[in-house]
Amino acid sequence: MIIREVGDRVGEGIILGSIGHVYSVQEIYEEALRYYEEALWISREVSDRANEGFALISIGFIHYRQEEYSESLRYYDQALKIRREIGDRFNEAGSLNNIGASYVKSGQYEEALVVLQQAFPITRELEPDGHLHQRVQHWIKEALIGIRDNSSVTDYQQQCQAVNQTTGISLDELCPAE
Repeated sequence: MIIREVGDRVGEGIILGSIGHVYSVQEIYEEALRYYEEALWISREVSDRANEGFALISIGFIHYRQEEYSESLRYYDQALKIRREIGDRFNEAGSLNNIGASYVKSGQYEEALVVLQQAFPITRELEPDGHLHQRVQHWIKEALIGIRDNSSVTDYQQQCQAVNQTTGISLDELCPAE
């Protein structure tokens, strides 16, 4: 790699992350993970916090795709701390969305609602009609469905009302009558 020859460690980390992404899209997760981990190591070596966050999210996503939700949460949590530290609100919301999705997939619906309700106002402010805002709303609804299917009617209705008050999403949209 020419970038190695010139000693551009930041660029090397970015390229390794990009190669990892190519393998991830092809669902060759073992190779993707190898490249992402090397990108993570380099970003930490050169104190590149933004790319460290991207590498952590990417590694978390590999674990998410392999249904290793506790591992995905571990990486997503680290990325969230970095996003907040560097003031990257959009990717902070993305990290919260990823954490919420992992919680939903692992059956931790109340935990999912807590983090997704943190993401909601950020995405509403930054991109009210954008993809991330729609994803956050999707996972909020999925968490409520999980609560509906695994709790009492009263608990479900209380959660629906609480989310409605926090987000302003209509009750009909959040918790439609069956």
